[in-house]
Order: sequence, then structure tokens, then C-alpha cells
Amino acid sequence: MRRKFTFDEKINVLTLLFSGASKASLARMMKIDRRDISMWELRFHNYGIHGLKRLHRINFPEEFKQEVLSSYQQGGISMRQLAADYNICYYTLRNWLREERTNEK
Repeated sequence: MRRKFTFDEKINVLTLLFSGASKASLARMMKIDRRDISMWELRFHNYGIHGLKRLHRINFPEEFKQEVLSSYQQGGISMRQLAADYNICYYTLRNWLREERTNEK
């Protein structure tokens, strides 16, 4: 099970990152996946401090899901960047892609 990080932990990590620490050293020191740090950094740049707050479960409208999936299929953007751009959880996006691939079969 993935560890959940508090708002304060995310702020602390990003403060260290913006002060010059590398993602790799922070990941080792704080026992965090570097990809999580990258996601927090993207969300901070896109949404400011509010982008670091926990996302609550939301039942997204089907039209929204299709818009996000269509953006991904057009290429040129990573799943992490897309999740940050739409302010959705990376794992939610990954699940939507899996569902879509399963339904295509």
C-alpha cells in the first residue's frame, strides 16, 4: 500500500527541493518515490500551494474522462503532466487508461 503524505510533508520536501536539494537525495532521505516529488512539483507550479492538498474521491463526468483520455492519446504529454494539468490523481488517470484498453478488447 502506498504511503500517504501530509500537506506539511509535501511542503517540507518542496522547500528543500527549491533550496537546491536533488530529487534523488530527497527521495532517499525521506523514503519517497522521486515520481511523487515530481508530481508535487508539477502541481505546485500549476496550482500553487492548493495543488498540494489531498484530492478527494470524485465521480468525474464521463465527458471529462473522455476529454482527458483524448488529450493523452494525442501524444506529446506524459501521464504525470496530464494528471497535474487536469488536477487529477495520477493513479486515477492510469486506471481510466486501463479501463479503456480493457473495453477496447
